[in-house]
Amino acid sequence: MLASQDCLLREDLTPLLPRISAPTLILAAADEITPPEVQYLMAQQIPNASLQTFECVGHNMKVEIPDLLAGEVTDFIGKIDSVQQRNAGQM
Repeated sequence: MLASQDCLLREDLTPLLPRISAPTLILAAADEITPPEVQYLMAQQIPNASLQTFECVGHNMKVEIPDLLAGEVTDFIGKIDSVQQRNAGQM
């Protein structure tokens, strides 16, 4: 696992970020594993990206604030569905 993590940390995938075409929700914690500047970079480089940061939680936020994250994801999906329905009605 540590070798895999080391490999991932050495790989720069930022050139791929602008190629992500799906609406993207970035859920970010204030942690050392993925620093805030990396989260902001992803949000700036990915078209149609939304960044939601959570203070006072760590990298394992799915365990720390599961209900809050589920609500954020549900709201995000609802917004995407609304936009898609509007766009389909305009055709």
